[in-house]
Amino acid sequence: MTFDVLREVSASVDSVSTAYPTRGKAVIVGTSYGGDLSFLLAIHHPEQVLAAFPVAARFLPAWMPEAGRCQPGCPLVFVMHGDEDRTVPMAPTRRSADRLAGMGLRVEFHSYAGAAHSRGTRSLTYHPPRRARRESGGGDAPLTAARMVGPCSPHRPTARTACRRC
Repeated sequence: MTFDVLREVSASVDSVSTAYPTRGKAVIVGTSYGGDLSFLLAIHHPEQVLAAFPVAARFLPAWMPEAGRCQPGCPLVFVMHGDEDRTVPMAPTRRSADRLAGMGLRVEFHSYAGAAHSRGTRSLTYHPPRRARRESGGGDAPLTAARMVGPCSPHRPTARTACRRC
């Protein structure tokens, strides 16, 4: 089922990219199962993705590619996981990220102390890429993952309001 959904997500990225052309590939973010899909899209459809930011996501051994097929233009996969996540344990995701990086893919794993899976004061969040571009000088400035991520507490940012504490 996951690969069926991945095909739909890939087709949606193609459709949106055609309808709304940009200067580059998609930057994707997902949390939990959405994170699984962002992880999978970057690894299995690297031609569509500039960078992926899976949050509290899994990458199962069965999803592992046989080889890194995107060299030298692999997308960055910036994996974020809380060490207090009881829904999706961190260790298997870290092992998968390490294995993917060992295959030559651009995968970075980042753990966050005390962060859990669910939304709340100790969960992970991100800054939208638009804000990261604005903070890094805008235009064609490269995305800086460190500016896009951070634990935000005690409030929850929404699509309209950025996290003020990060």
